[in-house]
Amino acid sequence: MRRLLDYFSNGITSQTLQSVGMEVETQFVTTTGEPISVETSQAILRRLVEGLRGWRISKTKGELITELIEDNGSILSYELGRHNIEFSSAPLTTSSIPFLPRMGLENLYFFAEELGAYPYFAPVLPGSEDLLVIPDERDANWLKLDGRDALSPLARTSSVQFT
Repeated sequence: MRRLLDYFSNGITSQTLQSVGMEVETQFVTTTGEPISVETSQAILRRLVEGLRGWRISKTKGELITELIEDNGSILSYELGRHNIEFSSAPLTTSSIPFLPRMGLENLYFFAEELGAYPYFAPVLPGSEDLLVIPDERDANWLKLDGRDALSPLARTSSVQFT
């Protein structure tokens, strides 16, 4: 117990590879500000696979593409909402953070714009439409435990996280 307490209180630094992970959730809307459809988000994911070397489909749920993975380990996936796509970088050195995720996001935004979908840069998308898409078992479990009323607002939020 003392060792654990010392770890947090004495400023022990990590002896790992000193890498950082980054997640960026982006909500996409149409030119009129409406959330994009499942068909549009699916088209964006397909375009990335078809248009860029290195991206491939890694997970599906029925006919729904739920995750892409890049050769470097970066991932694109749904974040609860049909219009909300999360970019998760592969572990990066701190010096790579300004560059590598930016390239992945620029590609995502480029292909989205070709399909009439534009990033909505705000933490919460206003509206009352149910935007939930349940891409994986984890989200399905949340739905069972918490219900649609609890999860629906989360489908309208986006954030940036570093781990």
